[in-house]
Amino acid sequence: MTLEQGVRAVHVRVRAVVLAGIALVSVLHMVFSWPPRGTYSRALVEMFNVDRERNVPTWFSSAEILLLALLFFAIAFYESATRRRRLATAFWLTCGAAAAFLSMDEAATIHEAVGDLAGDFFKSSTPGTFAYYLGTFPSYYWALVYVPLAVPPALAFGWFALKEMVGTRVLAISGLVVYGLGAVVIDHLEGRYGNSNHERILIGQAFLFDPFLVEELFEMLGVLMLLEAGFRHLQHLVKGQPGTSQ
Repeated sequence: MTLEQGVRAVHVRVRAVVLAGIALVSVLHMVFSWPPRGTYSRALVEMFNVDRERNVPTWFSSAEILLLALLFFAIAFYESATRRRRLATAFWLTCGAAAAFLSMDEAATIHEAVGDLAGDFFKSSTPGTFAYYLGTFPSYYWALVYVPLAVPPALAFGWFALKEMVGTRVLAISGLVVYGLGAVVIDHLEGRYGNSNHERILIGQAFLFDPFLVEELFEMLGVLMLLEAGFRHLQHLVKGQPGTSQ
């Protein structure tokens, strides 16, 4: 088996496993979280609820992002070992480190702790100061810390994708946008407005509607799109096609 065939085989298997995982996590959430309260034990509901931390959906999301980090590191290694382009190698190493941090953050809920610390600081600030007004932010405080830090790397990734990832640039940038919509925009709306507490009738049963599955789907599908773009980019590199600059 050639290296190109090996990369393609891993790509196909990873795509299948991740798609199956996304489907399974979504179905388990709907099965255990949508029926009326009291249908299942609280422990069972929280184990599969995508809005809870340190459970099955959190583990899967963390593992999916870790796969992305490993893929970015693999691209960096290939760039370093065969093409010796320092800028590209450094870029992919940085992407891998960022994805690894996001995986750790997802599993350890670091952003929750950062949000709590930031909220306490803002609310205890002197009235009339800028920090004090930030305390009136109507959603999760972690976004006030993470988003400013994430914008420059996200723009750098977009620039690099436009310049280097010919053939996969649209998929890569779209994946980043979809992930950002879930992790930041929908999460912000969820934090501001919370659960609508409206019930919908489905198959003769009343189910509680919530936006949390939509947010999680955006994040998981965004990472899947980035995985797809990364594998295609690596295949272009291995084939030596003009998918990137030489």
